[in-house]
Amino acid sequence: MKQRTLFAVANKKEPKQKVKPVTVKTEQVQCSNMEVYELIRQRRLQMLVHSCMYYRLNTSLITDKQFDTWGRELVKLQNDYPEISRQVEWYKEFKDWDATTGFHLPLTHPWVLSTAQMLLNIEERRKENGIQ
Repeated sequence: MKQRTLFAVANKKEPKQKVKPVTVKTEQVQCSNMEVYELIRQRRLQMLVHSCMYYRLNTSLITDKQFDTWGRELVKLQNDYPEISRQVEWYKEFKDWDATTGFHLPLTHPWVLSTAQMLLNIEERRKENGIQ
């Protein structure tokens, strides 16, 4: 499954969040920093969606090892690049996050729930069609 593509592309139809994301203008962030910004964003979205699957929908598409790897990477990125981290959406929810659990994250947010369900539906259709 190409989850990286899903999380790397900005979803222009995302519902408004309780915490309004900060928009970063490309001229404010250097090119290499833009890559860091996008990776932090991608990892946060992955943590949200996969935590929702695990804690709310009682299933998972990734291993615990993969979740831990992504989580540790996100924590390191946030610690190494605190200025960039503050500019990425969902900052408030992840500012003190230590990657041990995703239980306390906003798992009932409409975008998180719908994205988790969409990925599960795609996986179910793949299995039905014998695609690995």
